[in-house]
Amino acid sequence: MMLIRRAFTGLCAVVGLAGCAFVSQNVHLAPRPQLTSLDSGHGAQVVVRVVDARPSTRIGYRGMDSKLGDIMTEEDVPGVVQKAIMDGLKAKGFSPSVFDGQPSGRILRVELRALQYTTEVNFMKGTIQTKTELQAYFRNGETLYSRLYRGEVNQAAVEAPGAKKNEALINKSLTGALEQLLEDKGLVQVMSMAAE
Repeated sequence: MMLIRRAFTGLCAVVGLAGCAFVSQNVHLAPRPQLTSLDSGHGAQVVVRVVDARPSTRIGYRGMDSKLGDIMTEEDVPGVVQKAIMDGLKAKGFSPSVFDGQPSGRILRVELRALQYTTEVNFMKGTIQTKTELQAYFRNGETLYSRLYRGEVNQAAVEAPGAKKNEALINKSLTGALEQLLEDKGLVQVMSMAAE
């Protein structure tokens, strides 16, 4: 009887530990893009509109190669991206405003195409990948500028990381995509040109 009790206790401990990686997680998004070449906007007005074009609001799943614990956020993801872009444009010397339906020939439209967290296990080695994709369009009269920006982080892992590490990896990929957008010299140049 004592042997059965010990076996049951051991089984409960194993199941309890295995279940830790599969608890759902709510991620706090806090991108912090580092910018160079400040004051390149020369006060040019830019209307910013961010649209959530992701196929799913789920960011990913916790655990290695599993689909049990969701990784989500309760935050307004397009709002977080829009604020980061507007703050970055202000730092670069632009005069950004939020799109509110007003007609303007100087709209920066950004589609959030992906904010993903995936894992893969091959031969006892795991990989964690976070990916963010932002598709930007800027029209200035007859000139249209379009480009896809990707922030990706790949990290080797033996076991499922904790919530803080997951959040840091997701924010790193989001920050990377935002930095690419804000540091794109072609985009900055066309946005700083006088209205056509």
